[in-house]
Amino acid sequence: MTGIFAGLCGFWGMAGGALAAHAVKDPHAAAMVKTSANYALLHGIVLLCWPAEDKIALAAKACFAAGTFLFSGALAVKYLCGAAGAGIFAPAGGSLLMLGWLVVCARAAMRRPA
Repeated sequence: MTGIFAGLCGFWGMAGGALAAHAVKDPHAAAMVKTSANYALLHGIVLLCWPAEDKIALAAKACFAAGTFLFSGALAVKYLCGAAGAGIFAPAGGSLLMLGWLVVCARAAMRRPA
């Protein structure tokens, strides 16, 4: 399942970048769509390449998947579809992405030899 979501993130990273560069006329909206695409592409690569060897790694990947869906999805829907209300999900998504990176740090600290 992670591979499918990672592939969708990669697709959105490329498609969103193309839309931001060529189809979205408003500069602010284009920047927001580009941000959505960049975050999706980055976290899609992490989801695809980082092995979930234990429950902690799996928790980080869950944060990345949910956070990407909420953050990138909210920006895309808000700025491409004009659904201003979708923006309320972006902070929760961003928080989950940050939490995922803190979980990565915690896992690395726990795996260090004494």
